[in-house]
Amino acid sequence: MRDTEYPESRPKRKPIPALPRKNLRSNQPSTSKDPTERDQGITGELNALPALSRSRGGLDLNDILDQPPDEIFIDRCDIKGHSKTDAIPQATRHSSPSVVHEGGIPLDAPNLIAYRQMHRDSFAQKLTELPHSGGGLHDAIYYAALTGLAEDMSPDDISESLCDAAEGHGRESGELRSEVWASIQSAIHYLSGSTGTAGSPPRPTIKKELDYEMIQKIVLDNPKVSDLRGSSKPLPSSTPDLLGSLFPEDSLVCCGWAKDDFRTTRLDVWQRDLSGLQFIVPSPMKRTHGTRKSGGLSQKTNDNTGPRTFQVIEFDFKPAAKPECASFVSNLEAKGYTVMDINAALHFHLQEILPLTMAVSSGNASIHGWYRCVDIPEPDIVRFQSYAHALGADGALFCPSQFTRFPNGVRGDNGNVQEVLYWNAGVLG
Repeated sequence: MRDTEYPESRPKRKPIPALPRKNLRSNQPSTSKDPTERDQGITGELNALPALSRSRGGLDLNDILDQPPDEIFIDRCDIKGHSKTDAIPQATRHSSPSVVHEGGIPLDAPNLIAYRQMHRDSFAQKLTELPHSGGGLHDAIYYAALTGLAEDMSPDDISESLCDAAEGHGRESGELRSEVWASIQSAIHYLSGSTGTAGSPPRPTIKKELDYEMIQKIVLDNPKVSDLRGSSKPLPSSTPDLLGSLFPEDSLVCCGWAKDDFRTTRLDVWQRDLSGLQFIVPSPMKRTHGTRKSGGLSQKTNDNTGPRTFQVIEFDFKPAAKPECASFVSNLEAKGYTVMDINAALHFHLQEILPLTMAVSSGNASIHGWYRCVDIPEPDIVRFQSYAHALGADGALFCPSQFTRFPNGVRGDNGNVQEVLYWNAGVLG
């Protein structure tokens, strides 16, 4: 049975060799020649992973990570120890999981201790007091995130609860999820520190405005969407076979014909009929149903989503949204880059940090990149998310149960195919 919350009519369905990459630790090219060689441990070397190579000179990844925009939560991305740590927040350097909060906050962090001592309102109470947009909703979300972290809640649970509680308060769903996620990261950054006054936490420190100059440098240093296609290994012979490569054969998978019309069932059931599908959760599900934070059962919740298998990243630059974005896109168009080229270049950049398994067209103007993150600690995934977010990634996709575009599906609002642009099974193991 489908999980249909708001019934709508069902939409009708109308090359990669392992190239040289830099060792982020030594800044020397990898010597590995085996395109299927994989990292064998969460502290191992990333340079053994098959990856796309840079074909353009310019900024080096280490330079980018060592000189990030001011006030970004992640001063530099240090996934698995591949960059210096002198500027990295204390929470992400802590080595003992037994004394670190799930959000990466040391349990002995002074701000965390002080906040717990001085603030008595519960997270549940703060959820009932959320105002509407225009009445202080942004601040209320931030302080609720602080309280949830102080109560040892996971970032994922805080995000789902806040999104459920703030629904109908005047924020569009995607905007709300992105805002909630950014507030949680800001709260983690504050509680991890040793300075400031816990009685009055500072405003969020993640930059609300993107550093378009930095992003443009990264884009110009990386290839375009045609290069992404050209770097792809041959695709599986069919979409069912592609799904079989992404997920174990006994997996439960959640797919949707629409955002509010979906089902969680066995992979082999989906493989027999994929007609009309637009969306998929990029990790296997633990069971067919889970409990919403607001109550009730659903086939798509964080509660029934299994461990994160892929982190999907989407860059969706909309020139009409902000003058700064329009200028950014216009400048790059003058240099021969389309919006899809911008997307592809940023995915080329991010795959230097985590392995890119697949890139899927949204059927519009963006690309959904599937980054393999099995066996990577959640705090490191959060750091990767934060760095991607600073480059313009949509924070809504950081929610474990969030839908992403179904590979080779047909987009319902325009009939375009959500084409698989890039495939690299060599990183799947």
